[in-house]
Amino acid sequence: MGSHLSAAATDPPRIGFRMLLALGAAGALLAAVAAAVALAGDMPHDVGLAERQAVIVAIPIAVGLYAWRDGTHARFGVLLLLAGGAWFLAAFSSSSNEVLYSIGRVAGWTVEAGLIYLILAFPSGRLTTPIDRVLAGAAVAVAAILFLPTALITETYPAPSQFATCASDCPGNAFMLLGSEPAFLDGFIVPLRELLATVIFLAVVVRLAARILGATRLMRRTLVPVLLFAMLRTLALAVALVLRRAGAADSVVEVATAVIALGLPALCIGFLIGLLRWRIHTADCLVALAHGLRSRTEPAERRDLIAATLTDPTVELAFWRGDDGGGWVDADGQPMSLPPPSSDRRATLIFREDEPVAALVHDTVLSDQRSFVQAVGAYAFVWDDNRRLAERVESSLAELRASRARILAAADDERRRIERDLHDGGQ
Repeated sequence: MGSHLSAAATDPPRIGFRMLLALGAAGALLAAVAAAVALAGDMPHDVGLAERQAVIVAIPIAVGLYAWRDGTHARFGVLLLLAGGAWFLAAFSSSSNEVLYSIGRVAGWTVEAGLIYLILAFPSGRLTTPIDRVLAGAAVAVAAILFLPTALITETYPAPSQFATCASDCPGNAFMLLGSEPAFLDGFIVPLRELLATVIFLAVVVRLAARILGATRLMRRTLVPVLLFAMLRTLALAVALVLRRAGAADSVVEVATAVIALGLPALCIGFLIGLLRWRIHTADCLVALAHGLRSRTEPAERRDLIAATLTDPTVELAFWRGDDGGGWVDADGQPMSLPPPSSDRRATLIFREDEPVAALVHDTVLSDQRSFVQAVGAYAFVWDDNRRLAERVESSLAELRASRARILAAADDERRRIERDLHDGGQ
């Protein structure tokens, strides 16, 4: 039947209310522990740092629970919950204990690579284009090859960081295996990894700007609040690396790292705003579609209405005719086929009792809006199905009226015949 996007069988199921409460309580506990670690860590500005760490951990978990509970973006919600857990580990870098501090700094490197994946995968939770996969893969590769292994050979971690407020008096590295730090680390590895990280950050900024410009009008309602925050924070990361490498004053770098740290909850709030705008707008679109279908009697008019709802003028409707030997037909009943995988078109299938009954053929840009496309397709199929049922009912009523007329006519004929026979017999 060609390439298609079926119901989200690989997406996590919607979270139950009890599980929601349990995960919410766990998130609150993690936020409290992160704040307690900061308060006990004897870092500069420990009170403000504790509040910051609690917010950094709590907000992504809360937004992730909302996205998972909503169901439409459940996969992304799960990823955001995992990110909140990783940010909890990164919050250990506010501790004065060498082991906890080292765990937090290593987790912080992982967090930044994961955050790039999270930004590029919004809102579907998947990397849908090759360029997104390349950027996410490059971020993971740099973190895995040039950052994480250096935890075994460095005496101290670069400071300040977005998860701590210490500068020159930070705890040492508890994972150091060598007697002294190799000269090539600070002379070659650190500059190289910071250069590559800066290039990746700037490339992500360019990619996010391209996504906004290339998105449909409908999708911009979801993307703009998120990607603007993401672009600002990613750009701030690149600037902070350059400032630290250039030997800027500690106070300047500390301000940049504080902005980066607060950019995490701001980014999550952007996620929430985008999801809420998406939910409200799609609900309005579906209501307008339901009302509009009432006045559209021709297949071309219904197709134009659906195309306007999806902001894709190339939309085609297809229906599965299993009772007539199988195969797809268009709205006029003419045979058609779904696009192949190599095409720049996609088909979102509509199911009834696990059987395909209809499909919407659309531009591949709408692949990120699968749930909305499925809802629009379901509306179109239900309306078409109801129209055909109404036509059958009208046809049956017409046949019933004709049958009643024939019965009444036959009864009249029989009555007149009996009257005539009685009259003739009496004579």
